[in-house]
Amino acid sequence: MRKNVYNDNVATRRLFSISISVQSLAHRIKDDVMEMQSVIKSNGRGEALSNQIISIRQRISSAIRLSMKDPSKLGTITELIRLVSINFNKYSGADFKHHPFYLHTNKLNDIRTRIIELLSNTLKRLNNDNPADIIEGGEYCLHTLIPKMWKEYHNLQMLIIVLERDGYYNKLVATQIVQSFPKGSNERPLVASKLRQEGRIPSEKSMRTQLQWCETQLDCCEMGKPIINQRWNNKRGRKRKSKAIDCWIGTLLMDLYPVEMIKSEIRNPYRGELMTPIITMELFSTAKRVDLCDYLGERKNVRLYFCPKQFPIPFEYDKSWDSQSFQRVKWFIEYSSMQGDSPVRYNGKERGRARFRCMHYKEGKRCPFSFIVKVDMYGYYIDIYNEEYDTFIGCEFHEHK
Repeated sequence: MRKNVYNDNVATRRLFSISISVQSLAHRIKDDVMEMQSVIKSNGRGEALSNQIISIRQRISSAIRLSMKDPSKLGTITELIRLVSINFNKYSGADFKHHPFYLHTNKLNDIRTRIIELLSNTLKRLNNDNPADIIEGGEYCLHTLIPKMWKEYHNLQMLIIVLERDGYYNKLVATQIVQSFPKGSNERPLVASKLRQEGRIPSEKSMRTQLQWCETQLDCCEMGKPIINQRWNNKRGRKRKSKAIDCWIGTLLMDLYPVEMIKSEIRNPYRGELMTPIITMELFSTAKRVDLCDYLGERKNVRLYFCPKQFPIPFEYDKSWDSQSFQRVKWFIEYSSMQGDSPVRYNGKERGRARFRCMHYKEGKRCPFSFIVKVDMYGYYIDIYNEEYDTFIGCEFHEHK
């Protein structure tokens, strides 16, 4: 059992690397297309412009070809997807309908086919030295290729499942398994029963309760409720001691992923940040039940990411705040906060960040407890510390009674 889990996690780690490669390719092509558009606006027309556009076209085409073909058949996105799909083939039989990897091979092959078709069509559109045709190909990259590649990136994310060595599957994994069968079908209860017999869920009743929760549509969007606690065993928060007179620290438990930060040698051109998150496969494992109040005003080199599977982000960051995912993030935060002694409400957004503040007032003055949510290429996260200004973000103290 331990050996199988180890081998499965190796394959899953490869799948994680592939997803990052797809993400990087989409961003690289976008940067090249944006550069092309900038060149066109600044230089007008002429031979120099044509040469610059052709050079950028060659970079895009080269990146795409390297993702599709390679004499050694190693290191290319499409070939790696084919190889990793073979690792999951052992779970494709009917006896594994209840296993998280049951449909992995089929889904990976479908993703690979779509990516090859998408990249091949793009190369055809770029296979011309006429600047007008190259510009049209760039528009195709921006409005068709990149959004579809980002969708495949999210499809790959959903297949990154980190299994525990023993015990229950987390709620997200178990729910995905059962939901892969049609609602109301005879197979759903059979699969739930099989999971219970193998000790992967506490009971069939708990599974039905979880399904009912996830399939209840939220008022704020057309999606179901996000899972609040990914583990089946809930743990209550502890009492917190005051740190100052008339101030106290509450409890706000949420399923989050604490990600360590390191100093970046190059400032992030998109966000102007000095710190870079160390993203690993752990971002797709079972989320940790953490108390946000343990981090506010305390931890400098850490970010608290929300589950990227439950709250996927659009490719264009500017649209992240108007998406259904962010509506679910707001609901998730507000609902979680109401379960403890630190109820918060969304307090609007500014400069690419959303603020959440305590609902309570004292003598007409709002309680200072607050924190902010940001977004980057990996997902939504709670920011704790501003490295540039050497200061903590938000406030961990309550002042109301």
